[in-house]
Amino acid sequence: MSTNNVKNLSVPELTCYQVGHLEFPVVPAPVTREWMDNFPNKHPYRCLPLAIANAHGWQILSPIDVSFTWNGGPAMTDIAVATTHSDKDDLHHVAQSHFTCGIFTFHTGYIFRTNPGWGLMVTGPFNQPRANCYPLTGVVETYWSPYPFTMNYQFERPGTVYFAKGDPICQIMPIPMNYLGETEPVIMPLEANPKIYQEFEEWRERRSSFLTDLSQGDPDAIKQGWQKNYFRGETPSGEVESDHISKIRVQMPKQQS
Repeated sequence: MSTNNVKNLSVPELTCYQVGHLEFPVVPAPVTREWMDNFPNKHPYRCLPLAIANAHGWQILSPIDVSFTWNGGPAMTDIAVATTHSDKDDLHHVAQSHFTCGIFTFHTGYIFRTNPGWGLMVTGPFNQPRANCYPLTGVVETYWSPYPFTMNYQFERPGTVYFAKGDPICQIMPIPMNYLGETEPVIMPLEANPKIYQEFEEWRERRSSFLTDLSQGDPDAIKQGWQKNYFRGETPSGEVESDHISKIRVQMPKQQS
């Protein structure tokens, strides 16, 4: 059973041309998150779409520690940027208050190039929130652009936000360009697709029965803990999706001169 044609997709190329003397580490995005580790039994990892998203792409890490303090004012000067790094001159190569209204900016350290038809989504680390700020997401046409881009965050309220050396400042992921305009969503009743309707009804009945057994302390349900159909890429009727992804590991960038 294969409907995704994953193997037929072209493979995006991604080259990172370093700008300046500071090295911003680029590393595969990890599947783990501290808040997920801290859950009882690490329960969030049972949500496969969440775990797969965590590892989708690469993270760019800050080469130095940086703090941003906002007094709530609208001007660039209302955000103070500081570091304990030994060479204070490095700070403006890493971070600054470039815009206004509580927005602070990281440089990413590279000019990126992808092959034709591919760009980069640039956003905060997936499922890795940071207190008092949120990432501003961008999509960059890296198949032609000779310009570096920045990663920006918006303060939620006056205060201080701190990034330690080695903290991820953004996550990047190649995406196909110019396809959304050709995609026309269609809304129809579930019954219009008898196969999906049957699979859904079977899943709903099994799910309801499982939750009832679990709430009543049924030993088999407690031992099972959770239903793993999606995790296994398995439909309620027992079909297995050959293109199902249960683990993703992107490659470490290689160094070239």
